[in-house]
Amino acid sequence: MNELASGQFGASLRLARERKGLTTAQVAATTKLSPMVIKRLENGKLSGLPGGIYLRAMVRAYAKLVGLDPEDTVRDLLIAYPEAAPARAEVPSTEQRVPAGAKRILQGS
Repeated sequence: MNELASGQFGASLRLARERKGLTTAQVAATTKLSPMVIKRLENGKLSGLPGGIYLRAMVRAYAKLVGLDPEDTVRDLLIAYPEAAPARAEVPSTEQRVPAGAKRILQGS
């Protein structure tokens, strides 16, 4: 983990929230995340939080509410916390994404 990047990541969330005039309780109520999760995200203390797709979904929900681009914010998360990157099993392969009927069409059958 890059300490500087992780501190900047959390600070950017907090600053965006404050610019919107929202409290952590308001963010928690709207996003359905606990106030503890909001505080951990803002402080860059992600240990103890669910990881993987769940963490990225929490960050997207928070970012959207406070007016940040959700995908840019997830990219910032992955820079600050490379361990939050999707595991290979989370990324569907091309074979998994193409329906069987479409495969036949693509193959000319």
